[in-house]
Amino acid sequence: MVTGIILCMICSLIFIYQIKKDHIHRNVIILFFALAGMIAGAWFIFDAMIIKMA
Repeated sequence: MVTGIILCMICSLIFIYQIKKDHIHRNVIILFFALAGMIAGAWFIFDAMIIKMA
C-alpha cells in the first residue's frame, strides 16, 4: 500500500509539472507514463485494501 501511495505521489507530481508546461514543450511520452504510473499506484492501493478486507 505504501508503494502505491509513493508511486501515485511521484507520478502525479510529474504529471502536473508536464501539464503546466506550454503545449510546445510538453513531452507526451512522459505524460503517458506518469498517467500509467498513477493508475498502477491506485491499483496497488486498492489491491492492498482488498487483501486486508479478505
